Amino acid sequence: MKKLIVVCLLVLMAFAIVSAKQYKPMFGGGLGFGLVNTSSGDYSNSDFGFQMTAEGMAPVYRALYVRASLLALRAGDATTFSLGTGSAFDLVYFLNPMSNGIEPYGVGGLRLSNQSTGGYSSTTFGFALGGGAQMSLKTASVKPYGEIQIGIGTTSYTGSSLTEFDFSMMFGIRFGGK
Repeated sequence: MKKLIVVCLLVLMAFAIVSAKQYKPMFGGGLGFGLVNTSSGDYSNSDFGFQMTAEGMAPVYRALYVRASLLALRAGDATTFSLGTGSAFDLVYFLNPMSNGIEPYGVGGLRLSNQSTGGYSSTTFGFALGGGAQMSLKTASVKPYGEIQIGIGTTSYTGSSLTEFDFSMMFGIRFGGK
C-alpha cells in the first residue's frame, strides 16, 4: 500500500512540474497539540497530546498543492511516531493572498494505514478538513503558518472496530513556494 502511495505521489509531482511551472515545492514543519477521542460501543477514551510534524508540498495545478507528511510524532497518553509517507496525504488550496501578505488556505485529506503483525492486523481509514493561513515575509523566504484540522475515521482490528474524532492545531514554518 505504501509503495502505491509513493508511486502516486511521484506521478503527481511529475504532473506538477509540467502544469504548475510558476509554483515551487514547499517544505516545512510545525509544533502543535491535538485531542483524539476514541469510542467503540460502551468504550470511550480521550487523549490530549503534543505533536511535531515535517511535511513536503508539491504544486499540482496553480494554487493547488498535494501535501505528504514526512514525519509525525505525537506524545500524549499514547505516543505514536510515523516516518515516511504513510501517515497523511492532503490537498491544500491557497486562496488569493491578502494585501498584507497573509495567504489563507483550505485543507482536505485522507488518512489510510494498514498494520499487520503476527496474526494481528488493523486498518485505518478517515478524512480530515481544515484551514489555515501562512504569511509571506518580504525579507525572508520563510513562511510562518497556523492551521486547524478536524478529522474523523474508523479503525478496524481483528474482530472489532473503533471510531476516532481528531482535533488539531499546528503552528510552524515553511520554505519555498512561489
